[in-house]
Amino acid sequence: MWFQSKINFWTGEIFSPVLLQLFHYYSVEIKTEKEVGFKSLKENIDTTTPQGKFMVTVFGAVAELEVEYTRERQREGIDIALRDKRAYGRPKSLSDEEIVTAYQEYKSSNYTKGIYERLGVSKATFYRLMKEWEGRK
Repeated sequence: MWFQSKINFWTGEIFSPVLLQLFHYYSVEIKTEKEVGFKSLKENIDTTTPQGKFMVTVFGAVAELEVEYTRERQREGIDIALRDKRAYGRPKSLSDEEIVTAYQEYKSSNYTKGIYERLGVSKATFYRLMKEWEGRK
């Protein structure tokens, strides 16, 4: 049984990242498996036509290029931070002094809920920090 679907949309933001990812997915996955089409009512792009399929391929390539540029810029930023010995990434939730104090309290008490609530961290973060601290000792 032959089946064809078409999704119509009205947009002025044809190059939005979400649509570019959708087009890339369409051009790689859906196109080969099912007859599904997208039609932009404003830009008059219909992926069930050869011109529309070409546009989807171009949009997919642009999306992939943008992802690669983003990864490259991120890697450059990390390399610069490492070279300049600057901190990067998410800040630590607790200082080493706070961890030492919490660890001593943790080992001397069975009531851990009060410790992690007082420190303002989640239960999972608290236990992860305690496990890491035991590994450092």
